[in-house]
Amino acid sequence: MDDAGAGFASLRHILELKPQFVKLDRALVHDIDVDPAREALAAGMAHFASEAGIILVAEGVETAAERKTLIGLGITAGQGYLFSRPQALARRFAMHRAA
Repeated sequence: MDDAGAGFASLRHILELKPQFVKLDRALVHDIDVDPAREALAAGMAHFASEAGIILVAEGVETAAERKTLIGLGITAGQGYLFSRPQALARRFAMHRAA
């Protein structure tokens, strides 16, 4: 499920669909290390996900401070510029074949 936290409808869909993975919207992740409200909302989502057996994926992680805060909340999966810039699919598949 993509863009969780972007609105009530997405939260309702999580309850109904019971996905294995839920991606936290970039708007929630951005500056989470300096915004107590964002951190509190993500903490609530992390607790819910833990209880429901859902893996949260933080979308748009750009700084080490954001990563540290997310890990402190128990959110250990992420994607974003901190980890890698976007790559063309052909290049990505070629890298996997070479390994």
